[in-house]
Amino acid sequence: MSINYRKYVDIRSGVGGSAIVQVRELIGRIFTSNPLVSTDNIIEYTSVDDVAAFFGTSSEEYRRAAFYFGWVSKQLTQAKKICFAGWQPNAFAARVFGGKSPTALSGLISTTAGTVSVSTGGGPISIGSINFSTATSYANIASLLQTRLRTNSDPQLTTCTVTYDSTNNRFVVVGGVAGAGSLTFLQAGSGATDVGNLLNLYVADGAIDVVGTAGSSALDAVIAADQISNNYGSFLFMATTDIGDWAEIVEWNASNSVSYQFMLACDQASASVIASAIGQIAGTAMTINDPINYPNEYPEMIPMIQLAATDYTKQNSTSNYMFQQFPVTALVTDTPTSDSLDAIRVNYYGNTQINGQNVSFYQRGSLFGPNTSPADQNVYGNEQWLSSYLTASFMNALLVLPKIDADEAGRSICLNLLQDGVDQALFNGTISIGKVLTPLQKADIALQSGDSNAWQQVQGIGYWYNVVIVPEVVNNQTIYKATYLLIYSKDDVIRKVEGTHNLI
Repeated sequence: MSINYRKYVDIRSGVGGSAIVQVRELIGRIFTSNPLVSTDNIIEYTSVDDVAAFFGTSSEEYRRAAFYFGWVSKQLTQAKKICFAGWQPNAFAARVFGGKSPTALSGLISTTAGTVSVSTGGGPISIGSINFSTATSYANIASLLQTRLRTNSDPQLTTCTVTYDSTNNRFVVVGGVAGAGSLTFLQAGSGATDVGNLLNLYVADGAIDVVGTAGSSALDAVIAADQISNNYGSFLFMATTDIGDWAEIVEWNASNSVSYQFMLACDQASASVIASAIGQIAGTAMTINDPINYPNEYPEMIPMIQLAATDYTKQNSTSNYMFQQFPVTALVTDTPTSDSLDAIRVNYYGNTQINGQNVSFYQRGSLFGPNTSPADQNVYGNEQWLSSYLTASFMNALLVLPKIDADEAGRSICLNLLQDGVDQALFNGTISIGKVLTPLQKADIALQSGDSNAWQQVQGIGYWYNVVIVPEVVNNQTIYKATYLLIYSKDDVIRKVEGTHNLI
């Protein structure tokens, strides 16, 4: 034995400066009314096979995911993740989708005194005397279980339904009350008496518990999903919504200050009406679609896919959203239609002919909004990334560092964090160097920065920034905040080439 050396020298080891907050992934979010997707949950997938396993290969969710994951960018990158959120416009009862491949029928008919335990939001409800001995099919099993569940006085159970889904080889239990509520099967026993286990009704056995809802507007669904997780860059609805829903969602999206892009599909006949209603509200990419003649093509997803496939950790990873080719039908094939849609910033997949060859690509990569908002999808997407990157950087500094002083030392930390974000933006192409500024742009930079020469830095190296620390009174308490201003030259792209040939 000896005296512990820590009595004299006690060294603590740890890793400092480890990031806690990650940069937001600019993946696509798809709102579906599929009853498999609970409105209190966000489902994320990293492959089309995972989407197929959950929704089935005949589902629209699968077809959209196949389109989403199947595209390879010019930088040889692909979208790495997709997410689905639930939206139920009408009252909807809680339900349980059992795990696939339940116990074989021959094993179930030996159950003569089975038990099951259910929770509908309160304590467990135990139901026994479940007898499957007379069953000749899985449908009979479902009917017998339904009869026993309905003997309970709980409103969710007295009129519940139990069916067998032969396509997916699972049992489905639907609560008797349409509206907010829950339905969950709990462990009730063991072996041949545990009906929940035999029928794969436990989450641990692959079951899916879906909460009930009173129904909601599309906007409420967007807000609820955003509160669950804001890890996405764009979103759309599979279901058709009316112009009132669109206007509400567009306004909400614009209020989030270049955080998300709303992908909106419309037919050509409705384009001008919709554009006149919401065209001055920022952040919406509207694309012509024809679901009647091309029901399995989703051109409105093109900018969503492009954004999700952009890997901002790589050099020169930003790109022009126009001139991107996808396996969809060109719906615009004449110049007058193209000009009319361009004028109202409505996008489309169009076809042109060059030297006798038909070439189709996405056009023109525009967003709705006023002149003060980014009108190009690539510029908007780049700002989404940079804003998220700096948000994560500053939040990590606040969480990891012991403190950030409200003095020159603290300002220096903030300046360093800004410079890191700028360096990454220069690396991936978000910030443009050497772009010639107009007199109006120079005047605006001087006005914002308070520095008449700041435009020279923006034009020469692409950016200018500053940090000031100011006091603010909140709830009768003086707090200090670091306020920064970053002015940078956005990554404009060329959409047309003109030439003059002088033959001498």
